[in-house]
Amino acid sequence: MYKRQIYHNQYPEEWAKINHDAIEEYNKEHNISTHNNELIFFMRSGNIKSSSYTNLYWLGDQTVSWDSYDGIQTVLYGFLSGGISGNSYLHSDIGGYTQFPFLLVRSKELLMRWVELAAFGSVLFRTHIGSSLSVKNAQIYSDLETLKHFAIFSNIFAELSSYRIALMKEAEYSGYPLMRPMSFFHSDLWDISDQYMFGNDFLVHPVLTPNTTQIQVYLPKLQNGQKWVHLWTGTKYIEGNIVVKCGIGKIPVFFKENTLWGDRLFRYLRG
Repeated sequence: MYKRQIYHNQYPEEWAKINHDAIEEYNKEHNISTHNNELIFFMRSGNIKSSSYTNLYWLGDQTVSWDSYDGIQTVLYGFLSGGISGNSYLHSDIGGYTQFPFLLVRSKELLMRWVELAAFGSVLFRTHIGSSLSVKNAQIYSDLETLKHFAIFSNIFAELSSYRIALMKEAEYSGYPLMRPMSFFHSDLWDISDQYMFGNDFLVHPVLTPNTTQIQVYLPKLQNGQKWVHLWTGTKYIEGNIVVKCGIGKIPVFFKENTLWGDRLFRYLRG
């Protein structure tokens, strides 16, 4: 029994290595360089050594709910705890997966908020129709408003591709995650768990509760008088607790003043 328990923990590493080696073999046979590789696999289990072979992790089957037990709130916890545990490349099913037609039905608002979260930090932007095909479950294609919302944030995800790739390269040699707890940069902010840094330049406070139209965000002090810029309005802030509006499509995102990627995304959103 003891040996079985030991191998239970080793198995994900072995499976990851098999997939990794298969891709390496395919690329070698077809003269495909590592930088031009288009094959990828992702896993939802592993141990401390698995990241040597695993391209990407997925956070498993969250329920289509707002809760902190298995809903959208656990996605943020998974991103941050997984990231600092050495698993830098993470993503989730946008909208969640587990549904029960009479108990758990995905709302349009939940789906849209999940889209917003995934655009700022997730390595992969992947939706899921869910475990039930009930017509009551909101889908990306359910109506024009949802489809437009998805288009806007998928374009933001694409616009941030160069920034994300730079962070992924950084992760290769430093192990730094893409989505970082506030304490990653500010050791005294270990108790702030509802917002995070996306790389070094962006601060994000996802909306993880329903019917939320404004939210409090804490902005830490920056060096040399640098300010935080609100992505959607351009308003500049120094530090401290602030309250911002966060209607659908306006996830609270701030970037450091005069940074390449923040300025670029800001200009892009203004056409």
